[in-house]
Amino acid sequence: MAVVTVPDHRRGSLTLAYVAGLTADVRARGRTASWCCSRDDRPSRLLARTAGFRLTREYLHHATGRALESRARATPVRV
Repeated sequence: MAVVTVPDHRRGSLTLAYVAGLTADVRARGRTASWCCSRDDRPSRLLARTAGFRLTREYLHHATGRALESRARATPVRV
């Protein structure tokens, strides 16, 4: 499942309310919701934290194509 917010409506409470409702539904079904995003996606990380998710580990994001030298960096993954 993915949650995408139109840029003009970001930083509002609609997305947070949607995520809260979705995680409540997942919990009601006896499951555990998880959140996955790039470590460089600050808005997504902030939304996850605000919605009650807590960081358990980070992963290194890989992509194909031409590397962006200013953003490419190798960092160890916390486990």
